[in-house]
Amino acid sequence: MKREPGNSRRTVLPAVLLFLLLALAPSPAAAHRPAAVILDYRAGAGTLAVTIDHRVSNPAGHYIASVRIWKNGAPVKEVSYTSQPTKEGAVYTYDLPAAEGDVLRVEAVCSVFGSRSEETTVFIPGEAAPAAPGASAVDGVVAPGEYPSRAEFEDGLFSVSWRIDGDFITVALAGKTTGWVAIGIEPTEFMKDADMIFGWVNGEGKAFSVDAWSTGPYGPHPPDATLGGTNDIAAFAGTEKNGVTVFEFTRPLDTGDRYDRKIPSSGSVNVLWAVGPSDSFTDRHATRGKGTLAIGK
Repeated sequence: MKREPGNSRRTVLPAVLLFLLLALAPSPAAAHRPAAVILDYRAGAGTLAVTIDHRVSNPAGHYIASVRIWKNGAPVKEVSYTSQPTKEGAVYTYDLPAAEGDVLRVEAVCSVFGSRSEETTVFIPGEAAPAAPGASAVDGVVAPGEYPSRAEFEDGLFSVSWRIDGDFITVALAGKTTGWVAIGIEPTEFMKDADMIFGWVNGEGKAFSVDAWSTGPYGPHPPDATLGGTNDIAAFAGTEKNGVTVFEFTRPLDTGDRYDRKIPSSGSVNVLWAVGPSDSFTDRHATRGKGTLAIGK
């Protein structure tokens, strides 16, 4: 049967248009979901900071279109956007009243393809309290002769002093910062599996602490209590003077918590150390390093 020329043209034209549309449309590979979503609830301000890693070439055409927030399973906020601030992503802060133990979930949705969700359990850092039974009292001041052992890092930028008191270890961290100081005990891979303790002093002179555990090579490091563990800092205190934060704490050598490392009464302990730029322990460190402490020597 003879084919009409017009029918052939009518068949080819839609096929060509469809091919062009598919070729020009963003593909899932190019339009990727966010690489990471990091949550930081700041109890003092009642705000949730959401850091979104979403690297694009054109933040006006490919961006985070919306952020959705749930508290304890119930939707509480949704904000839409028409672009993202930078090619690397965005940092948004939302007013969000929450109590300790509340579970916050956030979903960041790409304007073209995909989304990523993360959740966090609200944790409110504790203020200094009287020492637990068996633990040494601390005052946030390192007196001459108070500690028999000391290690210094980065030409005095950070130091660790310690002593063994029976079944407890008492430690003093000193860092040149007005933000937090921290130590991580026996990491396995970079930060992963490090038993971490953070301390800082706020503008009113009150000391705060967090007993945390690093769940990945580069964090995050949530509090033990939010992972099902316990806060095993038996006593702590801190001072901030002339740009230096001193944080003293006492804890058992063996807490029995799966999110704490057992510290030997004698032997070598590998540690990470860091100083932060602020009083929020989830803020990225300003300076960090590593070393080895000779316990009992």
